Amino acid sequence: MENNKITSSIAGLAFLFFFFIICPGIAGRIESTYKMEGIVIKKESKVIVFESNDGNLWEAEDTGVKVGDKIIATMDDKHTTTIYDDEIIKIKKIK
Repeated sequence: MENNKITSSIAGLAFLFFFFIICPGIAGRIESTYKMEGIVIKKESKVIVFESNDGNLWEAEDTGVKVGDKIIATMDDKHTTTIYDDEIIKIKKIK
């Protein structure tokens, strides 16, 4: 009987360790980037504004693109479900 309690306690501690220590580490390594196409609609100083294919407007540092250029943006979703905190990692002109 005493061995069952010890075994149950060890199994419980192992589960807690896995759930709270290992799982968050694994989640941080899951890919969180995606590609988004758009078109540059405005350029001011060192900032561009582009409209994504789904109609959202995004500001980014100028990367040498011009108004009217079609671009592809590499985005980081930061492991959230909303796009409002997504970060633009890279912008590349589509040839």
